[in-house]
Amino acid sequence: MRNIIDEQANCSLVAVEEKWGHKYKYTIKQRNENGEELMLFLDFPEGMHEMIYTTNPAEALHRIIRRRIKSKGAGVSETALTK
Repeated sequence: MRNIIDEQANCSLVAVEEKWGHKYKYTIKQRNENGEELMLFLDFPEGMHEMIYTTNPAEALHRIIRRRIKSKGAGVSETALTK
């Protein structure tokens, strides 16, 4: 079963490269050179993906702030955002 999924994934990657390779050359190159390492986090349980996504505390804080600000909508005062 795993081999079938791997073959389907490889076919999909080839299709992505054919369609978007000219526009996203660097991204495709990185995927081809470092694909195994880039996707290692998929072997972890799904609940751990967000924890693994970033280990940088500043990035984690920025992600939380962006998530909260997006949900507030327009016209929010600076004081409301601080709270």
